[in-house]
Amino acid sequence: MKALDNWQKRFLGAIIFIALGVAFSITRIDSSNSLGIVFMSIGGLLLISGIHLKRKTDQENR
Repeated sequence: MKALDNWQKRFLGAIIFIALGVAFSITRIDSSNSLGIVFMSIGGLLLISGIHLKRKTDQENR
C-alpha cells in the first residue's frame, strides 16, 4: 500500500475535523456548539491548505 502524500493527509484531516464539527454542532449543547464551529473552521483551513499544497506539487511535477 502506497503512503499518502502530504496534501492527501491534509484532505483527510480536513474531512475528519469538519465531520467532528458537524457532529458537535448538531448535539445542541451550548459548549459543544462553539466547539463544533471551531472544528469546522480548522477543517476548512486544512482543506484550503491541502488544495494549495496539491496545486504546488502538481506544478513542480510538470
